[in-house]
Amino acid sequence: YSLGSNAMEMGRRGLLDIDSSGVPMDARLSIEHLFDLVKKGELEPSALKLELDRWGVFTEYQDRFFRLFKK
Repeated sequence: YSLGSNAMEMGRRGLLDIDSSGVPMDARLSIEHLFDLVKKGELEPSALKLELDRWGVFTEYQDRFFRLFKK
């Protein structure tokens, strides 16, 4: 696939839709996947933190992020 056709397909799936925070749906789905990986012990929490910071949404997810460390 070319970049253009990939973008069109992502658009059809709604993955390029931007929410009110300016974050694409695809990024939200990726963040959810990273949370799952951290819960399973398959990903270091620091990688999730980097992604949350990259999108500027750490404060939105911080309670959930810190709950990952509670026993």
